[in-house]
Amino acid sequence: MNRRRRNQEHTEDLNINNAFTDLMSNAFMILSFFLLLIIFQLWQGKKENLFLRNQTANLPKIDAELKKIKAENNELKQVNDRLKQENKNLSSASPIIIDEQSGNFKFPSGSAELSSDLKQYIINTITPQVNKVINEQDIDFIQVIGHTDGQVIGATGNLDLTLEKVAQNQVQVGILKAGSNADLGLMRALAVVQELSQQEELKGINFRAYSAAQLYLPSGDLADVNRKEDEARRRIEIRFIPPGKRNN
Repeated sequence: MNRRRRNQEHTEDLNINNAFTDLMSNAFMILSFFLLLIIFQLWQGKKENLFLRNQTANLPKIDAELKKIKAENNELKQVNDRLKQENKNLSSASPIIIDEQSGNFKFPSGSAELSSDLKQYIINTITPQVNKVINEQDIDFIQVIGHTDGQVIGATGNLDLTLEKVAQNQVQVGILKAGSNADLGLMRALAVVQELSQQEELKGINFRAYSAAQLYLPSGDLADVNRKEDEARRRIEIRFIPPGKRNN
């Protein structure tokens, strides 16, 4: 009986010891896990701190790079603005046309004399239009082109003798006599140039007179042979020429 009691007590002691051992083992594992977790967090914090320190150390460099990028962007914007302005300068304004179809601005047949109505039209309407364009765009010179119809003039002209004097405003256009439509177109262009050049707001502007004779229709197409009177073809064309690229 006593032996059985002792064996039972011994077994209970062993069970208690095993339970305690398991408890301690589990506690150790838990403590080890928390310790590893703490070590990992410390390592992670140190890593983040090192990263932040490196980033902080790079701040001056990053700031310098940002300033450089900003300066480059400003430079690109200035270049873009200049290109836009140059493109605007290089784009020609729409030409101004003085035609005879209205009946109010006709030249006398075979003559370059300006009627009073045509003079007033040039002064009151054409001059402000020209002035507006030259104030808004960079213009190198202004072409004034005389167009005629295909009627044959068949007279003896004197442009070879007096043209330079008219171009230099030494004498009036009325002294000229056309021997061809080419002569007549140039004479009428010169008459308009003289009138425009007298306007105060247009003084100093470079006007150039040209003749297209009967070559071109109002559409810009080459004209067919047509010797009939045609008011639609008789006109003065004013074109604005932007500056070309100059070599330095």
